Amino acid sequence: MKARVQAFRNESWSDLMEEIRPSHQVFWKITKALKTEGYTPIPPLKRPNGSIALDDAEVAECLADSIETQCSHVSPPHDIAHINSIEEEVKGFESSEVNPDKSAAIQFKYSKNKSKLVVDWNTPNLKMLNARIPWQRSYKYLGVTLDKNLHFREHIARVRKNALFYTARLGAILGRKSKLSRRNKRTLYKMCIRTVMMYACPVFAHAAPKALYRLQVIQNKFCRAATDAHWCVRNSILHRDLELPILPKYMKDASKRFFDIAGSHPNALLRAAVDYQPPPPTHFIRRPRNLLIDPPDDA
Repeated sequence: MKARVQAFRNESWSDLMEEIRPSHQVFWKITKALKTEGYTPIPPLKRPNGSIALDDAEVAECLADSIETQCSHVSPPHDIAHINSIEEEVKGFESSEVNPDKSAAIQFKYSKNKSKLVVDWNTPNLKMLNARIPWQRSYKYLGVTLDKNLHFREHIARVRKNALFYTARLGAILGRKSKLSRRNKRTLYKMCIRTVMMYACPVFAHAAPKALYRLQVIQNKFCRAATDAHWCVRNSILHRDLELPILPKYMKDASKRFFDIAGSHPNALLRAAVDYQPPPPTHFIRRPRNLLIDPPDDA
């Protein structure tokens, strides 16, 4: 009887997971429950017809249209009330003081070696409204930690720490002794853990393989715990049984989709941003497009 009840629960959970869509409120409830601190909700992007942009192509199109509208030489019809409200906001901004703690400046520079200097010698200070903007070695922007050499080691370390935290919180239902089916374990992992590690992965997918492998270790441990496999079972077999691609292949596929969407976009600025030749594989500089010319992964 217990086995039948457990099978019914797993089947009901699987049906629920299949019915969830990105617009469904249940989609984010698990992730929100794992957070220990409050958060400020970010309003979704809306297209000109008022509908919400859901997938990557629609989001990129909304951003490109917004940039094109702002940079267009064609003057839209003037709205006096809107202009007056903007002037009032600008006047209020001018009268306010800039908080240096919430502002930062980074000098990006490619280099083989890690320099102890934050910026080059005799680099002038940046100021905004007579307030000095401090130079930073790294800064978190739009969820991605940018360092001056664009090595993304700090970003990978941060998302790895968050992924380990979520893994520990979900350990009771993703571990070896959990009665949850493998399919549901995989769904929870993809929704709550892999999304944390792979957020904006086309930006840092070209980082050093040694740094990225630390994220792959987390997925390897999940596969072994979810399947309750012995230590002698190869990781490639566990990934095949769970139908999970390894993270390098996942990032490569995501980068290819990103460059295909951006390269075929009607906005010229967006196309120009991704239209470049990557450095040769033997060069010490790697750019995001280098991932597309890397040899295929084994798994």
